[in-house]
Amino acid sequence: MIDLVRNGDVDGVRAALKPMTEKERRAIAPTAILMLREVRAAHIGAVTNKAWPYAGESRAVLNATQVLALGTMTAAELRKAGRWALPPTDLAYEALTARSILLADYVDAIAEEPPTRWNSTFKLMRSIVRAGLVEQPANPGYILAMISGLEEPRTGVYKALMSDPDLLKHEVWRLFEVEGGGETSLAAHDKYTPEQLGWDAALIRLSADGLLPRDRLLDVSLAALRRDFAAFRAGWFSRFHEAMHPTRDERRARVIDYLALLTSPTPATVSFAVQALVEAGGVSDEHVDQLRPALDAKATSTVKGALRLLPRTQRSAALVAEALVQASREAQPNLIGFLERLPELGPDVRGALVAAAPNIAPSLRGRLTKLTGEKLEHVGEAVDQPPPQAASLRPPVESLHELVEVLAGVLERMDDVHELERALDGVSRLCDRSAETVRRLDPIARRARQVLEGAHAAPFGGVSPRADFANLILAWADGRAPKAAPRRSVLGFLSMRVYEVAARAASGKPQPILSLPTARGGAIDPATLASRREALRRLRIKPGDADAIQAALRGGEIASPPYIRFEFGTDVTSHTYKARTFTHVQFHVRVTPPPRRRPELTDVPGLFIAALLAEGHEPGEADYCRVGDGLASGLRDVVRWVATVWPSHREPFYARGAAELGRNIDWWQAMWHTRHFFEPLLLADEPIGEMARLLIAEGLGAKEPGERSTSTDVFVAATSQRRLDAVALGEVLARLCDQREVKPARLATSLGDAARVSSRHADAVVAVIESMLGSLHGPPPTDLAALLSVLSDSLAGLDRRLSTPVAVAYLSGIEGSGKAARLAKSLVSARA
Repeated sequence: MIDLVRNGDVDGVRAALKPMTEKERRAIAPTAILMLREVRAAHIGAVTNKAWPYAGESRAVLNATQVLALGTMTAAELRKAGRWALPPTDLAYEALTARSILLADYVDAIAEEPPTRWNSTFKLMRSIVRAGLVEQPANPGYILAMISGLEEPRTGVYKALMSDPDLLKHEVWRLFEVEGGGETSLAAHDKYTPEQLGWDAALIRLSADGLLPRDRLLDVSLAALRRDFAAFRAGWFSRFHEAMHPTRDERRARVIDYLALLTSPTPATVSFAVQALVEAGGVSDEHVDQLRPALDAKATSTVKGALRLLPRTQRSAALVAEALVQASREAQPNLIGFLERLPELGPDVRGALVAAAPNIAPSLRGRLTKLTGEKLEHVGEAVDQPPPQAASLRPPVESLHELVEVLAGVLERMDDVHELERALDGVSRLCDRSAETVRRLDPIARRARQVLEGAHAAPFGGVSPRADFANLILAWADGRAPKAAPRRSVLGFLSMRVYEVAARAASGKPQPILSLPTARGGAIDPATLASRREALRRLRIKPGDADAIQAALRGGEIASPPYIRFEFGTDVTSHTYKARTFTHVQFHVRVTPPPRRRPELTDVPGLFIAALLAEGHEPGEADYCRVGDGLASGLRDVVRWVATVWPSHREPFYARGAAELGRNIDWWQAMWHTRHFFEPLLLADEPIGEMARLLIAEGLGAKEPGERSTSTDVFVAATSQRRLDAVALGEVLARLCDQREVKPARLATSLGDAARVSSRHADAVVAVIESMLGSLHGPPPTDLAALLSVLSDSLAGLDRRLSTPVAVAYLSGIEGSGKAARLAKSLVSARA
């Protein structure tokens, strides 16, 4: 047999295999696998001009080896060998169908092989399916292989589908359930295919021919967008939906579906949904509240579209006033313009506008004054007044009816983490399994199954909060709690908390929990926690392990390890390619000393440190910034919930945020979750330590406007509340500038906005810049002039001069005739 292979005698190998029993085939499998490795190495060597060691022609020897290997190896061995074990389709078909007992396993193994645009295994798998030898493979790889492997070059998808019309019954619809990746997706295929030959043109034509139901195509394209695919791949489905040119009646029939897309983490999907709602003729009053995510959108065009949908009512006015608090500087004029067009504003709306005033661009304060009737132009001056109290948290759930509504809301939108906690607390206290309860759970149980449809993540695996709550609902409704296998991460710890409640709910055993927060940010009042523990003792109930740990963390009873220290900087590496040297600079945040062992799931402080150690590497078990199987509304949900786990010591959390932001400060990839690391810093009593300052400093110099704006908001709020050490912040900014991590021009934009809020903020900006200048090393940055302009303007507004000797010394050393040198000389001479 080996001689036949080395001579490239494909027919001889086929003939020799044909009469063999399965036992005989397995006996020679080890030899075949070794031969395959040997021939593969020879093929690779031939590319580098090594001599071909066999008598037969290279392609023939390879095919003979593949026939022998495929005809003898197991499905598990095929998975290891990969594509190298597959000969051309006709030969592979013959080799596999000779082993019909195991055929389904082999097809599944082939489907797991990542497909490529030019080398698809679909024709092989499809031939076996069409012959009736196996059922349609459930493995999504079968469908992904179809995307590029269906048509011959230049024939197009439409002709290929018409030549195999059975694909229209099942396979075509599964295209809307799989995302793909790399070069294997509907988006990637159609991007590099002539328009008339692609998938979108084919499906639209088949619909026009009456071969595919138009309504179903419209529905499944929207369902695909609900799966939270990556932005590039999700874009195909929204473009396809629009290419179908839905009528107004068709859009109106799908208003609920469009509204659901407003919670998508993909900005383009939110924009698509808003425009679709506009073309549908708007939304009814009962759905107005669901437009809030669109009002929070980064894209100004999306905000404008959402405002067109709002009726001119007080409820709409309240939504807009709420949105102003976090709105981008670009969107604020449009939101205020909507309010200006209303005949009057209620007292609650005016109060919300007064509360939002510190976050409004100074140039818009005059328009707010007219709306509220109160003087707001210098709202930042009232810094000696106590900060306004945060909005009170909603009380615990009181009834099954309310709990079902909360759970339904959590499945669709997870941006308010207190709603997650209310849902968890409510299920734990109200989880009887009476016939009436199970009946009331049925609608949200059906929705939970839809959420989990096609998911590959293990239940309660520490991957997706949305999946955890879907599994919680199903455990309660079905009376069966799946086993939990959470990753060793902070998110895994949160999954363990949800699982504890799910296990009790499945058995219908209600029990109060300890860990429901009493304050924004996740903290629990110590007296309230003591009262809850006493109540459980009286009832002789032992709290769940995760619940008890979470309560202690939120009650401030678990301190940070005293020996932990953080440090940050840049790693510079170089490599040479074709006589050119390339330098790569990577920002890092590290913890010292590193832990000696992997933390257990109950060691939450250790899990936070382990998450920081995962920074900059492949996602590991400890990471919570790069997880998700498409079930979360977005990583923002993860970041927000993790922020509430250890509210008394968020330094490791801020360090992780600084690591994320530092590696992407120039916004080379969309990482929308990063800005949510800033949110706890807006709490009036949140301390600002070393890592929080680093996060703020990076945010002030970030390229992405949302990150920079949010960091500026934190600077303004913390300065008003006397929480920010301006000198220490300046020293951090100097280090980042020396490492070329931040650019003074971007800092000038952020600090310039902050300085215009009030004299106190201008004074803080001066202190930051002077401290930064006094801590810089080396030659001045090329764009330092912009920052010196802010310093000069702020000093003039305060009627002050430079006051820090080291800053004066640095400016005195700037030579030349450029703008930075002229400003430096002006600042120094004014002091004299």
